[in-house]
Amino acid sequence: MASSRGDLEELMAEVLKSKISSISSIVKSLSSQVENLSSLCRSMLTEMLRTFNLSRGAVLIYEERGKLRVESSVGFSLDEEMIIGEGEIQKVISNDPILPSGPINLPVKASLMIPLITSGRFLGVVILGEKFGGGKPEGWEIEMLSFMAAYLAVWIYNFKLVEQLRTANFELNHKVLQLEMLHEIGMGISSISIDLDELQDQVLTQAVALLNCRGGCIMLGDESEGKLRVTKSFEGEDLIGVEIDPRNGILAKVVSENEVLSVKGDGTLPFSGTKFLMAPIRGQHQTLGVLVVWDKESRDGGILDFTEEDRALLSTFALQAGVAIENVRLYREALEKREMEADIKAAADIQRHLLPESDPVVKGLEISGMSVPCRGIGGDYYGYIRKYGKLSISIGDVAGKGIQAALMMASLWAGVQAEAHDHDDPSEVAASLNALMFKTTPPEKFATFFYGEIELEDFLILYVNAGHNPPMVVSNDGRVNLLTEGGLPLGMFQNDIVSYSTGKLHLKTGDVLILYTDGVTEASNAEGEVFGEERLRRVALETRHLPAARIKEEIYHRVIRFQGDEPQFDDLTLIVVKRI
Repeated sequence: MASSRGDLEELMAEVLKSKISSISSIVKSLSSQVENLSSLCRSMLTEMLRTFNLSRGAVLIYEERGKLRVESSVGFSLDEEMIIGEGEIQKVISNDPILPSGPINLPVKASLMIPLITSGRFLGVVILGEKFGGGKPEGWEIEMLSFMAAYLAVWIYNFKLVEQLRTANFELNHKVLQLEMLHEIGMGISSISIDLDELQDQVLTQAVALLNCRGGCIMLGDESEGKLRVTKSFEGEDLIGVEIDPRNGILAKVVSENEVLSVKGDGTLPFSGTKFLMAPIRGQHQTLGVLVVWDKESRDGGILDFTEEDRALLSTFALQAGVAIENVRLYREALEKREMEADIKAAADIQRHLLPESDPVVKGLEISGMSVPCRGIGGDYYGYIRKYGKLSISIGDVAGKGIQAALMMASLWAGVQAEAHDHDDPSEVAASLNALMFKTTPPEKFATFFYGEIELEDFLILYVNAGHNPPMVVSNDGRVNLLTEGGLPLGMFQNDIVSYSTGKLHLKTGDVLILYTDGVTEASNAEGEVFGEERLRRVALETRHLPAARIKEEIYHRVIRFQGDEPQFDDLTLIVVKRI
C-alpha cells in the first residue's frame, strides 16, 4: 500500500514536471515569432487548451482608452474590441490574479479568467471555458495556468516595450538593441530547468554581463526572520548566506519604496564595490529580494557612474527575474499542494474506515448516525460497541480542524475501543480517556465527549458527559431532558484535578435520544444567526413520531436549509436512537 501510494505521488510529480517542460518548450519555440504578437498569443493559448483539456479560450489585450482587443480566440464568439472601465481595471489589479468569472463584464460565459498583470500593469486577460466533457480546472491546474499566464504577460510587456521604441523612432537605436538583448535574456530565464539555484546563477551572470560590471549578487528575503540573505554572488562563495537587515542603510529605500537606486557604498554592505546599482526583485504582490551590481567598468579599466539607461535596463531585468523566481516558487507550491491533497485524501479514507460502516441492528431500538466533515477530514467522532448484553454509543468533538484534529480523533477512537472493554462504569471510561488525552495532546487541545451504555434488557442508559453538547431525550408526551451528568472535556486537566460522575436514564417506548456535535447548533446563515439548541429542540419535537433515520435526515436538511449558501465551518455529526 505504501509503495503504491509512493508510486502515485512520483507519477503526479512527473506529470507536473512534464507540464512545466511543455511550457519551457513553447517559450523556446516562440523565439522566431517575436515579430508577431498574434502568433505568440495563439501559441500560448493553444498550449493552455491542449495541456489542460479545455474546450475554448481567448487572449484579450488591453489597449488605450479602456479597450480590450481580441488577440487570439478559440471556440468563443467575440467582437474584435470590447470596452472596460478604469474602475474595473483597478478591481482586477487589486484582486487575486485568478478570478473565477471575474469582475469584468464579458459577453461570453467563462469558467476561469486570469488577468495578465506585470509589476502592477494591466496588460489584458486570458478567458478560458470548461473542460471537454464538463467541469472546471482543479486547484493545481489553476496554479499551472497562472504560471503560464505569468510568462505570457512578460512576453506581451517586452513586446510592447520593443514596439514602442521602434514606432517612436528614437534616435538612440542602441537602446532598442539593448532591450532586444534583454528580451533574449528573458527567454533564457524562462527556458531553464525548474531549479532555483540554476535560475539565480543565470540571472546574475547575465545582469553583470549586460551592464559590464565587476561584481553582483542576489539577495532574497527570509520571511521568517525579516532579513535579506545573499543566495548568489559573483564575488565567490564567501558571501553566500550572509544576512543583511533591509531596514538599515542604502537597502531600506530599495525594499520599502521599490525604487532603483544608484549609490556609493556607505559601509553597510559586505561587498568590495564602490558604486552600486540596486533594483528590487518584485513578485506579483511583494518584494522578493534585491538584485545588485557594482563597479561598471570603462574601456580603460576605470569605474563609471551608472546612467538612467542602466537603471531602466536593470529594473526591467529585475522584473523578469522576479517573475521567473516567483514561478519557480509557484511550481514548488503547486507540487506540494498536490502532494498535500493526496495526503488529505488518504487521511480522509482512513478516517472513514474508523467511523461505523453501518448502524447496529438492535431489538427494541432504531439507531441512525452520520458525520459530515467540513474539510474532507475532521475532528468529530462517533461509534458503537457491543459488549455483555449492552450497546455503547459514543460521540466526540476534538478542538480544531484539519489533519491535527483528525489525528486526535483517531487517538480518541483507539482509546474508546480499549477502555470500553476494560471498564463497566462510564465515568471510569472517561477518566481513563482523560489521562490518555492529557498525556498525548498539546496543552491547548482537548475533546468534548459523551459515552453511554444501554442495557438491552431494560433499556437503562448509564452515561458520562465530558463537556459535550448535552444530548436530548424527547419523550412521547413532548417532554425534553438533557443528559448533562459527567465532568470537564477530555485532556484539559489531570485526573487529580478533575473527576467524572455517571448519570442514568430509562428509555421508554417512543423516547428519542439525539446526540450531536456543535456543527449542528452552531451552523450559521448569511445574517450571522446560528441554528441553536432551541431550533434543534423544535425539530425534535415535531419529528419525534417518525422513525430514527427520518428524524436524523430531517434535522440535517433543516440545518442545511438554514445555512443557505453559507459554507460549512465545522464538522457535523448526529446520532438518533429511538425506543420502539
